Amino acid sequence: MIMMSEQTKKLDANHMDTNSLPWFPYAEGVHMQLVKANPVTGEFMVMMRAKPDSSLGVHLHHGPVIAYTIQGHWRYTEHDWIAGPGSAIYEPASSVHTFVAEPGDDDVVLFIIVQGVLEFRDEQGNIIFIETWETMHNRYLEYCNQQGIEPIDVTAF
Repeated sequence: MIMMSEQTKKLDANHMDTNSLPWFPYAEGVHMQLVKANPVTGEFMVMMRAKPDSSLGVHLHHGPVIAYTIQGHWRYTEHDWIAGPGSAIYEPASSVHTFVAEPGDDDVVLFIIVQGVLEFRDEQGNIIFIETWETMHNRYLEYCNQQGIEPIDVTAF
């Protein structure tokens, strides 16, 4: 039997009941649910729900991103594939793309792990805003405050 120290126990696996976390507006037709934010590594995990035909616009990843499709169909305008339920996408650091939810009846639902910074850009390539674990966490806290919801500490280990 492996014995764990008290410090090791504190760093053990976390359980997050996503049913207890609110969905908050992110962009036109897109909502996020912040599952975990790591202030040490800069990583954050979200569930994303997007209405058909919605878009997130052009963004550049400073670190890798992993996305798993739970429901619906979506694509990046820069690629010729369409992701559907069960699709797993790995996006390397420095990749640039434009998320678009495909037309149809189902919302797109994704589980996404983001490592590092996301830069959202306009048509000329200018940075519109930068998303980090901290800005995403602040969006979550602000929404909870506006709605009178007691936030769950998604940064705890």
